[in-house]
Amino acid sequence: MKWMALLVSGLMFASELSTLSAGLVTIHDRTFSNGTWAASVLGGTNVSSVSLSRLIGQGVTGDALRTTINGSGAFTFDVQQFKQDRPFVTVDDGVIESIGWEIWYKVENSSQFASWRLAARQAGTTYVANSTYFEPQLFSANWQRRHGTIAPNAFSRVSGPGSVTLDTSVGGAPIEFGYILSRGVFLTGNTSYRASFFTLDIQTTAVPEPSSLVFIGTTLAMAISIRRRSR
Repeated sequence: MKWMALLVSGLMFASELSTLSAGLVTIHDRTFSNGTWAASVLGGTNVSSVSLSRLIGQGVTGDALRTTINGSGAFTFDVQQFKQDRPFVTVDDGVIESIGWEIWYKVENSSQFASWRLAARQAGTTYVANSTYFEPQLFSANWQRRHGTIAPNAFSRVSGPGSVTLDTSVGGAPIEFGYILSRGVFLTGNTSYRASFFTLDIQTTAVPEPSSLVFIGTTLAMAISIRRRSR
């Protein structure tokens, strides 16, 4: 029947689109140019400020990014920082299938450390990725490496008015990736953390071009129309 053949043809075309459009989007930084990262206090007690500084030539393969967190007396903190010069935009970059992450880090003395978690920020809402928590080794003169792979639904909301999970749909707002540093009671003064070679390898399936979507919709409509006339 004509309507059936037309419908099958349209669905095969749609299948070919999704099969041929898989790709890899890499968000990477080993230079940490001024203004490309932003940091702010997400929570904590007696924490007063956070600042970022670029350390030229002091990274594992390039420059490094130092995060300094200040407080009054004994303080705790949750600090978020995001790479703001390269947001992930679904309509341009594709639909996220999986995220491979990697970070190199160094702590500057035995009392200055924090836990690390991969994070994302979308439309003013902060999300943290499950299964990415680790505590840096204390007082290490060497760079340490952590890495893994997660699904996009691993992100859950920790702050902000957005949805409970990260919106990775075609209509979703741009996503900035980064991380959250957290610490229990720190005795006094400030604490610093050094990061280098931040990399995300995001496996995607591309969004079909609007003309392709129109073709598929028109094909289905024609198939339905032919079927009705043939009854």
